[in-house]
Amino acid sequence: MELSVRDFSLRVFWVGLFVFAASYYLVEHRWMPLEMGLLFALGFLAEWRSVKLPGFGVLNPGEGFYLAASCLYGPLAGALLAFLSGLFWDLKKGKRHEVILFNVGWALMTFSLAGLAFTVGGLLGATLVYRLVSGSLQAHGEKHFSNLPLQETVNHQVKETFLVTPAVLLMCYFSMTLLELQAGAVLLLALPVELVYMYVKTRELSAQLRTTLREL
Repeated sequence: MELSVRDFSLRVFWVGLFVFAASYYLVEHRWMPLEMGLLFALGFLAEWRSVKLPGFGVLNPGEGFYLAASCLYGPLAGALLAFLSGLFWDLKKGKRHEVILFNVGWALMTFSLAGLAFTVGGLLGATLVYRLVSGSLQAHGEKHFSNLPLQETVNHQVKETFLVTPAVLLMCYFSMTLLELQAGAVLLLALPVELVYMYVKTRELSAQLRTTLREL
């Protein structure tokens, strides 16, 4: 029997909460307030500057910062940063309760499992698990929230993988490297976030201007 949107969101939420709680007992965690605060600030900025690329989906470099936190400080750290930042923007944008529940479960499940995977498979293993879990949840989320065929949403996530995964991996890698050198150096990553945002927005404005000129 097909789940209702609310039942689906609740299921993702509770499974995410369970995985998040289980990771507390499975992996050692490090609490580094300054470093985690810097990653949270970068993730917050990236959520604000996330952009939608036609035909691909949303490019959000913040996921690279959450992944870095999961790898460096344990699953709880990355999941908490993703959960708090995402919840703020979801509430600010006035999203439906079902969408908020789904996004909370998505954040807790994705970055908890990615952090667990890092202890076994390193950065590449964590990135692979991040994308598999994130893409699978997003595909089912699109199916339920947009009433699209699952095959269509899966194809969309596969296509998005080739855009999102390299960006997330690079942001994660550079975050981990800069944090090992000097905590404050990680703030340099605000520059590429801004550059990507400005580039995409400039292209959008240019396309809109060309369309307007043609109409005139």
